[in-house]
Amino acid sequence: MQQVHSYWYVAPEDRDANWFFVEKTSLEALENWNKKDLMVSEVFMPILKEIVATPPDAYGNGSDYISIPCQITLKDGWVFETALLQLQYLPPFYASEHIILIDEVAKIEPSKYALPLDIRVATALAFEVRMSYAPTVIENGGYSFILNWTNNFFKHPELDAKNTRVLLPEEEENKTKTGKNKNKKEDNNLKQGILDCDYEVVYVIGDWNEELKNLLQIDDETTML
Repeated sequence: MQQVHSYWYVAPEDRDANWFFVEKTSLEALENWNKKDLMVSEVFMPILKEIVATPPDAYGNGSDYISIPCQITLKDGWVFETALLQLQYLPPFYASEHIILIDEVAKIEPSKYALPLDIRVATALAFEVRMSYAPTVIENGGYSFILNWTNNFFKHPELDAKNTRVLLPEEEENKTKTGKNKNKKEDNNLKQGILDCDYEVVYVIGDWNEELKNLLQIDDETTML
């Protein structure tokens, strides 16, 4: 009779769910995470406060970790322009090739591909209008783009992420209409843009800390932008 082995991670009892299945391919990442102190260095705190964390979405997804888009430089010199720092109490269960532990990081900087905070907030607070579709319509450089669910990055060969803005409802209604804007004397039409999705986001894992949550996550007033 063949024996089947499975791996499980048992979280602290104060969590709602404390048994988590672990894929065999994630064991190495889990073991590395388990034996290291991954608290965020005070050296990184000023830049993390400047960038500000992306909030949980409208349904509470992401409320058990702090997520901050950034660029990182590793101690061995490698640079990743689209990195997501995640401070969490659970170990990384996802594919280990996308995981970097924070003790490997030498420098954290703003990413030129990170969306502005108000755009990240808008995507996080977008409601699901049909199954798996929670859209936010944005504009950049005369092009409109539809982002689905929470987005942290905007990568386009010609457009700068920092110039992105959310389209107001009346602008969404007019974006496909032909005509002149009486104030700006410009064509109201916005071309439908296509984003560069051929890039990989690496996850930088650090330890959860309630104090860091208060410092780095945006407050209720900001989420109303």
